[in-house]
Amino acid sequence: MSSFDYLHGERANPLARILDYRLPARMHGACLALAGASFFVLCAWMVEAYRLHDALGSQAALQARLDATTAAVERTKLYYDRVVRIVAIDRQVREIVQSGDRRARELAQIANGIPPHAWLTSIAADGTGVELDGSARDLSTLALAFRSFSGTGSVGAPSLIRTESQRVPGRAPLVKYSMRLTGTSP
Repeated sequence: MSSFDYLHGERANPLARILDYRLPARMHGACLALAGASFFVLCAWMVEAYRLHDALGSQAALQARLDATTAAVERTKLYYDRVVRIVAIDRQVREIVQSGDRRARELAQIANGIPPHAWLTSIAADGTGVELDGSARDLSTLALAFRSFSGTGSVGAPSLIRTESQRVPGRAPLVKYSMRLTGTSP
């Protein structure tokens, strides 16, 4: 028979109460299975946590490499854009130099085509050719200039626009002329 003292009951130690608790024998297998499954899940969770930590570390390292590579690609693009601009400027400078050489050759051929006793007073280029204004001692000197330009095909075909006889007191008469060389580049 058991009796209870409701007024002065001593509190039992919770650990002692747990230790006094006994499982029935038929529950031992289920508890062992539960404990084994819990242990397996805990081990699997620890492995997965380690793998996740390792994967996050790898991701951070790869992200840092990707950021560095992206920055390097951007710097390379900027460098490439600069190189493209420099190459375009170089091409423009080369074209200017070559056009200057071509223009200098044309001017030299024009100057070489002017015979003695003929002078140029102006050279004007437009979209279709070059117009020459000048003076000559006489018409035969002007004819020599005309023949000289006709013989060289590189300065263009000459065409006489106008001539005018000019008399200056105390000097020999001069022939003022205007000639057009078509086919030269302006």
